[in-house]
Amino acid sequence: MSSDMRTDVAQVWDSIQKFNEAHDDQGRFASGDGGRQIYQPTAKQLMLPVTPQIPSDEKIKEMAKTGRKHTPWGLLKRDLLLSAMRSTRDFMVGIWQARVDALNGHPYHEERLTEEYNMGYHEGYLGYQAHGSDGWDKVTRERFYSTYGPGKAAEEIEHA
Repeated sequence: MSSDMRTDVAQVWDSIQKFNEAHDDQGRFASGDGGRQIYQPTAKQLMLPVTPQIPSDEKIKEMAKTGRKHTPWGLLKRDLLLSAMRSTRDFMVGIWQARVDALNGHPYHEERLTEEYNMGYHEGYLGYQAHGSDGWDKVTRERFYSTYGPGKAAEEIEHA
């Protein structure tokens, strides 16, 4: 096992321990948060990178010059950064926490200091309000509503 992989596994384990210490058995903050349910990330989500991984400016400038059209390197860098941010652990936790909050009628609020989490929360909350669980596969929908729904079956819950 490479040292990078050991570091990633150690970070995942540390995240799991911190999560478990901060939450009770039902996924709510142990310190008391008014009954707000906290999204519990999957093992696959915990393995995602913590920080966005993007190439150096020089590499991006090279990439911008290749292809059919010349893409301004600043626009390419923006697109690469947004894509990298969307593939982080904080983004995934943010998007799903927002869906849990929207489902249970909690107001919109960003709570973490990372840009990735806040971007995910923003997209998740607004997306859930606009589309609910449209486009989700049946297994994901049923698991989400049975785990985080306010005591309703998936068929009973309608989005705004």
